[in-house]
Amino acid sequence: MPETLLSSRNLAFELYEVLDAEALTQRPRFAEHSRETFDAALTTARTIAEKYFAPHNRKGDENE
Repeated sequence: MPETLLSSRNLAFELYEVLDAEALTQRPRFAEHSRETFDAALTTARTIAEKYFAPHNRKGDENE
């Protein structure tokens, strides 16, 4: 199934390979988090965006 917003693979590469987001977990403020919690937040954000924002944006583009 094609991804409507952006590539999950590319996002993971940017976050974990380029920006080293997992290094944040070494800081006290983020110590309770992990790659799994980051991925869960991104999955939730994607679900909300695909369910609510993408259809609205599509309708707006059609009626521009």
